[in-house]
Amino acid sequence: MDQAVKTPTKKPRKNGMTLKKPAAATPPPTRDLGPAKEDLLDDVAEMRSRKILTAMMAFSAGDFSSRLPADWAGTDGRIAEAFNQAIANASRVTVEADRLCTTVGKEGRLSQ
Repeated sequence: MDQAVKTPTKKPRKNGMTLKKPAAATPPPTRDLGPAKEDLLDDVAEMRSRKILTAMMAFSAGDFSSRLPADWAGTDGRIAEAFNQAIANASRVTVEADRLCTTVGKEGRLSQ
């Protein structure tokens, strides 16, 4: 009842090559960028974080003219895009609210 475990043998293919068992997946090797390049990447990330913070602080103070660069790639680019859209939407709502206040409050009209 003791069954022996058979290991697969390499079978020759039609072209004479043999099939090999695929190697276990290994993570790609990490590239050592060196301290200078790593410092540069850290500086870029710090600069972007500061720009994001500055723009958010301006927006929270009611400044709708602040924008983040549209040419950033990756996650930073998506953050910039979403932030810029949020500011544009808030600006439109504010302009419309001002228009309604003027129309209804000062002129007393409900229809345009």
